[in-house]
This record gives sequence, structure tokens and C-alpha cells, in this order.
Amino acid sequence: MTLRLSHCDVFLAVIGPDWAGQFNTGRRIDNPEDWVRIEIEAALKQDLRVIPVLIDHARMSSKADLPPSLVPLVRRNAVRVDQEQDFHHHVDRLIRGIEFHLGRVPSAAPTQDRPREAEARPAVPQPPPPLPDRERSNSIGMTLVRIEPGSFQMGTTKEQIDQLRRLFPNSQRDWFDEQPQHPVKITRPFFLGTHPVTQGQYQAIMGSTPSLFKGSDDLPVEYVSWLDAVNFCNKMSEKDKQTPFYRINGTFVADVGGNGYRLPSEAEWEYACRAGSATLFPFGDDAGKLGEHAWYYRNSQSETHHVGQKSSNAWGLYDLLCNSDVSRRGGAGVKDAARRGAG
Repeated sequence: MTLRLSHCDVFLAVIGPDWAGQFNTGRRIDNPEDWVRIEIEAALKQDLRVIPVLIDHARMSSKADLPPSLVPLVRRNAVRVDQEQDFHHHVDRLIRGIEFHLGRVPSAAPTQDRPREAEARPAVPQPPPPLPDRERSNSIGMTLVRIEPGSFQMGTTKEQIDQLRRLFPNSQRDWFDEQPQHPVKITRPFFLGTHPVTQGQYQAIMGSTPSLFKGSDDLPVEYVSWLDAVNFCNKMSEKDKQTPFYRINGTFVADVGGNGYRLPSEAEWEYACRAGSATLFPFGDDAGKLGEHAWYYRNSQSETHHVGQKSSNAWGLYDLLCNSDVSRRGGAGVKDAARRGAG
């Protein structure tokens, strides 16, 4: 086996939740005689280019959950491959990551089909799509992706607002808060979580979850206040031995500019959500496709659902539009507060 590995340019370590013991079916990862573990250990020992490939919604284990011989996996850039509707998109990203490791020019990202009327719109500057080398995992298994600087039109046009009001006549949202649309420039790169903070991740840091909808660690945390989210960021920073971004004194919060986790600004969040698009939705103007990208009042049964089940946007981010309609019942944590840690 050592001889075979020596001829490998890149080693793909395919990891599923059963192997990592995330479904309470036993941890094969703890068995020193498990052949998958043996091969990964050998690849790491030879300092090969190892890319963990996460399938079946597996999470990257933290250092504390890994045997010492597998701890270097945490520092590798894991790639998630959804074997359902996002399969081809994820495999394209994996291929570009392999090309990067081999020193080749990454192939162009596949373009999304857009309605013909969108072609007349001016091009919007956008950063290149995220590659696996721009992803990182932290100590509790969060995957964060680097978002490059760029410019975009923030907000919504009057025509788009009129269309949204026709599509969602019973919405309580004040769409006019999105006006006027104006140019915004993101000047520095930042890292953003690929999906909303889960209940398992929140509980690992805070010790409990305030969520109404329970039953799985992979459900998004909700009913989290802004102050709760700020506290989560600081505690996450301390766990990862980084300088907290916030100074907290009771309900008073000040930015001190540490290198730890922080909440994204409204402009950063919208920039990442749009992912270079200028259409009504990040995936285009066709509202009929909304159910492919979000859980909302028409398909969620008024409950949250496991993160990452719907299609991602062009930059590999999930559940940016919504995960259920709990925000209408006070669950600000899903959409506004602890949605993502940006560092």
C-alpha cells in the first residue's frame, strides 16, 4: 500500500457519517485496524496532498474527536459532496481543487442559466468562485469559505419590490427597507460559514440551545438574540485561541478588532448571498425554483430542517434565503443574529 500511495499526486479521503460515528452507529475511526483509517494515516505520514471529501452530510471532526494520528486532517481543506441535486456542482469544485493542488490553472466555474431578460443587465463585478484551498474547518467542525473582495449593487429596485409583493402578498416584511439600491464595495476578504450555525455547534460552545425545533444537531439554531450571537463568537474565538473581536460588558458591546470570529455586516451578508448575481434571487428571476434553494412557508411545514439540504448558491453557501419561516415567530437567530461567524 505504501508503494501505491507513493505514486499518488492527490489523496481523496472519502468520509461518511457512519465511519466517523456521527449517527451513533459506532466509531470505525477509533479502530486502528480499520483499513480506511490505515490508508489515511499512511497518506498523512507521507505528507501527500490529502483532501477530505465529506459525503452523506458528514461533518469534519474536531481535533478532540480524532485519534492523534488523524489530527492533521483538520488542517486540510475538506470538500463537501452532496450526492443529490448538487452533486455535479460539488464535483466540479472538487476537480478545480485537485487542479489547484497539481499546479494547473483551475477550470472555469460552470455558469448558471439565467432568464433571457437578465442578459441586458450590466455585468456585476464578482470574485472568483471559492475553491477548496480557500476553505477551512475549525475546532467544532464548521466549514468556512473565503469570500473575496468585490463590488455589487446593494438593495432592491422598485421593479423587484413590486414583483416580490405580487409573489408574497401576505408577507409582513417591509420590502421598501431594501431601497434605495446603491453600489457597495467590499474591500477586504473574509471567511463565512457555508451554512447556518447548527444546534450541535452552538451547544458545543454555549452548553445549551434555545431552539424551539429540536431533534438533531444538524438543525439550525434559532431563537438566538444578537447578544447571544456575539457571545457565541467570542467564546468560539477563545476555543480556537484567537483574540475575541468584541468586548462585552453586560448589554454593552464594543468592537475591538481582534482576529477572532465576528458577525458579518449587512453588506457582507448580502454580497455573499447574491454571489455575483443581479437577479431577483441568487439563482435567477424564476420564483418557481425557490423551493429548490430554500425552506419557506410553502414547503417547510413551519419547521426548520437540516442545514445544507437545498441547493447552494454559486459560491457554495447554503440556506442563505431561509430555513423555514420561524423568523416570523421570533426566531431571529436563523436569519439575523447567529447565522454565520465571519473572521
